[in-house]
Amino acid sequence: MLLACLLHEFAVFALAAHGITLLVSGVPRPALRAWSVTVACIVVGLLPLAIRSSGESGQVSWIAWPDPMQFLGFLAMVTVGMRCARRPMNVRGAIQLPALALPILVLPGLLLLLLSPVKPLFVDRYVLYSSIGFALLLGAGIDRFHRRQLSSRTSWVVALAVLAALLPPSLYLRTPQSRHDDVIAIGNAVRHAARPGDGLLYLPGRHRVWTGATPEDTRFLTDLALVQDPTSSNTLAGIELPAQDIPARILKFSRIVAVRDPEGAHSDTNSQEEAKTRTLKRYFRECGTTRVTGARITVYVRKVALCREDDQRLAAI
Repeated sequence: MLLACLLHEFAVFALAAHGITLLVSGVPRPALRAWSVTVACIVVGLLPLAIRSSGESGQVSWIAWPDPMQFLGFLAMVTVGMRCARRPMNVRGAIQLPALALPILVLPGLLLLLLSPVKPLFVDRYVLYSSIGFALLLGAGIDRFHRRQLSSRTSWVVALAVLAALLPPSLYLRTPQSRHDDVIAIGNAVRHAARPGDGLLYLPGRHRVWTGATPEDTRFLTDLALVQDPTSSNTLAGIELPAQDIPARILKFSRIVAVRDPEGAHSDTNSQEEAKTRTLKRYFRECGTTRVTGARITVYVRKVALCREDDQRLAAI
């Protein structure tokens, strides 16, 4: 458990779920003491990492308040799981299946949702292990259905209906469109929109990671806000100039390629991002935008300059 928490701090929610399982199951005191010792060891072992990682919370600043679909998805899974748990189960042993499966299904996601007003951190893949509880409960429900000895025809109809429901989302999850962003498409769009010597701006700066996978896409561009690259600064997105120095750097260029959030996305609001946006709005005009999955690539030119024909074609890409 300590190794799991060191690999991913949110695994600690599984330990809390196991504690609830032990409490509601009425296990002997030695088992509860063993769990308490485990908690103490993990707290001691995890504390240095928690303190260290708290200073890097900006790496997850992109996480916004959970949208309604996330709430509904979590609620639907919990509802189905609880429905399965309501049925009697022929399980031998001190710990019944609902007592094991329901806490691991409900608690990790619920705790992240409750933390959202303080710090939005709810991302379903962060607590993907909670699907273990859902799988156990759903498996028990399928087993009960099978024991009802329905006709083979009815069983085949149900099986095909389940397959028809699961196949489309399963195929969709294996496409680039299922991702929040497509870094390969973003890099290609930057390469096609830019000319050697252009300036490059990331709005916000954390999006520098999008083009980090393919450095050749930005090799001939000047990153206008960057003062220390990710490698030398030991960060994901590098370190940017102070807000007061960014406008002067931008104004040295007459043509800039900006990597931006898609329309309606949650954007960072700090002095550096405001300096970038304010300078572009005042001294530049938009010449064309390429939209790809999760991002917009926009070409800006100084207002005293004219858009060239190749810039105007960007809007049609």
